[in-house]
Amino acid sequence: MTKRNSVSDRPCIIPAYRAWLQEVGWVAEALGIVSAAAYVSQKHTGQAEAYGLPPLTYDIAASTLSDICETSVAAGSPPGSVQLVLVEGWELEALWSVVDVLRRSGDAPAGNEDLANLVRMYLWENEAHHPGALADLIKALERVLAVLTLDIPAAREIATALALRREVSPALQHAVAEVRDVWRAAGIRESEESDAS
Repeated sequence: MTKRNSVSDRPCIIPAYRAWLQEVGWVAEALGIVSAAAYVSQKHTGQAEAYGLPPLTYDIAASTLSDICETSVAAGSPPGSVQLVLVEGWELEALWSVVDVLRRSGDAPAGNEDLANLVRMYLWENEAHHPGALADLIKALERVLAVLTLDIPAAREIATALALRREVSPALQHAVAEVRDVWRAAGIRESEESDAS
């Protein structure tokens, strides 16, 4: 249902769910911390990949997620609706690279211990706002990627309808319900679910 092999720009259907956007913001914040640490490490040690990836990759991933949050809030869509965003192929590749290195970092001894420790320290220091462990951050990023890479006919139908500003129809409502079912199966839920955009 989701595709990684495509690096082209893609229209993505995202939920205007408060809880999902908060989770996206939390992941963006954590990746922003890793990006900053990676830049500092690169500057002081000369190691471009001290945290498993170049700092720019973390920066792209964090910025992409921050942009999604800002775009969603700026759109002012009703809670529970769906929105159309364009995510560029290189942004998706950065997100996939980050989730891959985070997964490996959770699997000591093969993982990047410095990265795992940095993320754990961030999560520990921000426990009051974002309780969780490294595994929770990985799962959250996987849920984000599940939304951004969802490639089923219903998602394409919604993207077309939103891009062309079509009126809500029974077929579109059915497509939205189908996409929401997939999101629920991926662990993305919101109590404020309502009709299509």
